[in-house]
Amino acid sequence: MINQIIIPMILCFVFIILSIPLILQKVRPNCFYGVRTRKTMPDEAVWYKANKFFGCGMLISSLFSLVVLIVVVLIPDVVSVIIINKLGGLVVVLPVGVLVIISFFYFRKL
Repeated sequence: MINQIIIPMILCFVFIILSIPLILQKVRPNCFYGVRTRKTMPDEAVWYKANKFFGCGMLISSLFSLVVLIVVVLIPDVVSVIIINKLGGLVVVLPVGVLVIISFFYFRKL
């Protein structure tokens, strides 16, 4: 069971590391890293605002996923085995998916 949790945990740490420069507004507008939309690319103020929002959301969702994974490791019972075997990476992907949907509505207001 531990082997099935290591990759999602690593993914959570990667998302956390990627979110920090966005939150600190250290990422200048570019074509590779950050929220790239028709509204964010031409306007630096919108770029930083959108990326800070998305970075905060990514940090929160990744920390939530990491806590769930740690709890599953610390409490090896039937429920945690079912979570890992049936849901697997969904524990990580679902919060990020919710973030993307929330961000879509937030970015429309910018």
